[in-house]
Amino acid sequence: MAKAVERTATLPAGWDAVARVEERTASTMNAQGTANILNALSKLDAAASAMSPAGWDAVARAAERTAPTMNVQGAANTLNALSRLDTAASVVSLAGWIDVARAAERTAPTMDAQNAATPSTH
Repeated sequence: MAKAVERTATLPAGWDAVARVEERTASTMNAQGTANILNALSKLDAAASAMSPAGWDAVARAAERTAPTMNVQGAANTLNALSRLDTAASVVSLAGWIDVARAAERTAPTMDAQNAATPSTH
């Protein structure tokens, strides 16, 4: 089963399907889900390429909405992902950037060296 899913997801239609699910579910994602999706998209060019403008907007709105509840890992992963995903970063509103920055400021006292220096490893 896992091999079949892996093969399907590596085809363009598979990545399109993944992107549509992300777009459809972004409005209900929690902080961890949002950070995980952004982090994955920042590492998988094929998946990121399959995202539509509406999908990027939905994920950006999810980041804005969930920023106040992000933990240290979520804030670090979200900022790291947005630093790699110009399309997503460009649709985050000014208020959204402020919320994500506040999440980083709020969680900074609990960051360890790994969170601060290499958020992409999470």
